[in-house]
Amino acid sequence: MAFARRSRRDVASRVQRSQPRAALRTYCPVPLAECPKVDSLFPPVPDKQLPPLIHHISAEKDWCSAVEMITTEVDMSNKLVFELLSFGAVYLSTPLVAGRRKQKAGLVEGMCKALRITEDMPVPRGSYVRVHANPKRHLVANAVDWSARILAQEDGLVVLDKPAGVPTVPTVDNLVESALFRVQQHVGQSLFSTSRLDTCTSGVLILARTPEACEAVNWALRNRHVTKVYRVLCRGSVPLGTLRHCWRKRGTGGHANSKPSLLAPFDPALLEPPADHPEARPPRPTARARSESTRR
Repeated sequence: MAFARRSRRDVASRVQRSQPRAALRTYCPVPLAECPKVDSLFPPVPDKQLPPLIHHISAEKDWCSAVEMITTEVDMSNKLVFELLSFGAVYLSTPLVAGRRKQKAGLVEGMCKALRITEDMPVPRGSYVRVHANPKRHLVANAVDWSARILAQEDGLVVLDKPAGVPTVPTVDNLVESALFRVQQHVGQSLFSTSRLDTCTSGVLILARTPEACEAVNWALRNRHVTKVYRVLCRGSVPLGTLRHCWRKRGTGGHANSKPSLLAPFDPALLEPPADHPEARPPRPTARARSESTRR
């Protein structure tokens, strides 16, 4: 049985077949005529979050500049495109070269993985560019004194007091307004996130200077050698006990990767009674007790 090697022409034809017919496709959850647009990402900025506006562009020819390609295909100024590049809101996917790398599952046939680009560069024919024109903003990051937020610096670790309203790591459309990026700018080197806190959560965050230090912290977290304490600020008093909510489990009644959703609000009547209460449920038997009862 003879196997014929694929030529560059074969790969190019596969790439052309995998490309969408339209050179430009735009996603927006609201009608485009009603979608607000920004002229600049710097102050003054809108006082509320704008709906996402994502442009998907296919390069039908070779472009010497990504900025030129975006401004030609989309009604957008050069100034705004350069700002989106600096924000990390632009991604580029180039065609695969024959025999260079193996196609991975989940990717478009004949295309490399889309990577974030932060500066202008050439765009070869058959490439794909994604532009997040309305990146989600986290303006709190611009008003924080990050040097005062650093609690300690060791040889391999940087301990940070992360403020609320700032994500731990960069988001898909915003690279600069994140705790990791701002601390990296302050210490002057790349850092690794050992854990994450939610955007709305403030607290202690450990960043590693080296992969070895990151792995050491991850090992301590996995083996429960680190104690985490969460404090919640509430309005009014909160009943004590085990709070039971009605949640939809992941993957049931929706997409396989859908997040759990709250189906019913908390009812204080659903509090689990104390162990000595007559209505308390008996403890579940252990595996050893179940096996002994089965033998009997």
